[in-house]
Amino acid sequence: MPRYFLHLKDGNRVDDEDGMVLDGPEQVREEAVRSARDMMCDQVRQGRLSLKDRIEVEDEAGNPVLTLAFRDAVQLEE
Repeated sequence: MPRYFLHLKDGNRVDDEDGMVLDGPEQVREEAVRSARDMMCDQVRQGRLSLKDRIEVEDEAGNPVLTLAFRDAVQLEE
């Protein structure tokens, strides 16, 4: 199975050096959503939340696979 790298883009880029082995596009998206939600939880605990942040997923060759904005990982309600 292929390895994917989920990099955080929050004004700077924080590279995922290890990556993870995932089954394919559906699992890549599920993991990106889970990771974004986990990071947003950490931000909220610190008293802030940036919906401009995003996860950029690349395959082993460095090709872009998916970009997920934090705002697309949650449903916002008033």
